[in-house]
Amino acid sequence: EVKSFADLTSDIQGGSIKAVWAVGGDVPVGLTDARVLFKDLELFVAQAIQHNELTDEAHLLLPAATHLEDHGTFVNFEGRAQRFVRAYPAPGDARAQWWWASGIRKALAVDAAFTGYKLAQEVFAALGPSVPELKDFDWVKSAPRATARKGSIVPLAAGGDGRPAGY
Repeated sequence: EVKSFADLTSDIQGGSIKAVWAVGGDVPVGLTDARVLFKDLELFVAQAIQHNELTDEAHLLLPAATHLEDHGTFVNFEGRAQRFVRAYPAPGDARAQWWWASGIRKALAVDAAFTGYKLAQEVFAALGPSVPELKDFDWVKSAPRATARKGSIVPLAAGGDGRPAGY
């Protein structure tokens, strides 16, 4: 059952929820200050692409890669599935969102249905057919043409990885 953030807030304040694993570092605007709300949890795990006031409260921070740092798909507002490819390698310990979910499920021995993947394409092959907008989507044929260009990311001689200045 999917519940609202307001329901989550109420359940935390009522003491029925002791731990939260937040995927993303944003909360709905205008609701309870999540920093105060999550501060008293027994365990607060934040999986996010950037630091902010909320991730500062996490007991465990899982650095997540952005969509520019992994391969994947999305469904746009018109309901059309589209594919994207990695433009930059993920910095430091950052990993794809699916990688964290798969690893945690494996560590918790939840079940083998979403574990052991090494590539975003494997996740898509396993889960895509269950999503109506993706059931007929062809991962390989939908690759953007830019992937055919060899050397689209040119490492810098100084040891950089080709990201724009200030990244």
